[in-house]
Amino acid sequence: KHYQAALQMRKDSAGEESVLYGTNRLLPRDALPGRFGGDRAAQLSHGRAEVLVPGAGYSQKSFLPASRAEAKPFGRATDPGRLFIRSRHALTQSQFAAAAGATARKAKLYAGSALVFVHGFNVTFDQALQRAAQLKRDLNYDSALFVFSWPSKGSMLGYDDDRANADAAVTSLVEFLGDVERATGATKIHLIAHSMGNRVLLPALVQIAGQTSGALKSRIGEVILAAPAVPQSEFVRWIDRIAAGGIDHFTLYASLSDKAMWGGLWKEKAILAGFSPFGLLVRHPPVQSIDLTLAGLPGLATLNHDVFASNPAMTEDMRQLLQQSPRRTPDQRLSLLRCRAGEPGKLRYWVYDPAADAANSCKTN
Repeated sequence: KHYQAALQMRKDSAGEESVLYGTNRLLPRDALPGRFGGDRAAQLSHGRAEVLVPGAGYSQKSFLPASRAEAKPFGRATDPGRLFIRSRHALTQSQFAAAAGATARKAKLYAGSALVFVHGFNVTFDQALQRAAQLKRDLNYDSALFVFSWPSKGSMLGYDDDRANADAAVTSLVEFLGDVERATGATKIHLIAHSMGNRVLLPALVQIAGQTSGALKSRIGEVILAAPAVPQSEFVRWIDRIAAGGIDHFTLYASLSDKAMWGGLWKEKAILAGFSPFGLLVRHPPVQSIDLTLAGLPGLATLNHDVFASNPAMTEDMRQLLQQSPRRTPDQRLSLLRCRAGEPGKLRYWVYDPAADAANSCKTN
């Protein structure tokens, strides 16, 4: 009797998230389904994983608070390291389409949309699944969520290999986004890229923006660029080419306290777009740039590279962004994001600052 009660308590305190994936990682010889390594494959693989996530099931409410409401305190985001991957299934294209379509059709909070996450540097395949499941839970995302996993080596020493593999994964991501569009029929496909994943996503969007046929380009919705490990000059060139093709809803999260951006500065010999040296972050139309320096944890031992997902205030901002229509500026979505005009003639930007006065210092571009 006690054992049965304990099982029920465990069931009530955790939920299972289904994450659909596409990857151009190589499945090692004799490996079980979904046990991908860090080498490149010649073709795209599809599948589904079930991930056990602490916490109760979905709310049927949007969790959109009043515009001036404060977010949950720091530290209450789901920890992806605690998530358990219960099962993995390799899927054919038709099985993948059926699973994605069935999930998308049941969505209420995010009806008509799909969400694709592209992970960054030093991430194993399992870690990519865990992060995607965390985002699905913390965004309360009830439509189809996908992760595209490119062949990161999953090692701090693998920067050069990861960079080459990211550059080589662009065509596979374009193919995968086409699969997502056809499978879900979503009118909006939202995208989140983290770190070096931006080296995959941005040139993929350049290709999509240049397409003259098909529905994919018109279906791209919000594009969230978290800590892009891309030199600022290259980032701006890609944004200009993408925006010229009609894709123009970009949100940039950058930080001075992100230690990975310091390392990227050394490796790339250039300031990265995810770096905000003393407020001098990229400000370039049509990007809404947000400085997250104060959203991280203090101390030199903390990387602060995943603040976009580990600080629940930023999860709240993403949730507001993905559920709101028409689009609102960051300070209208979350009161912790203060608008700043900067130098005369410069575009405005936003700063995460929970201690500042509620009044914003800019009202126009």
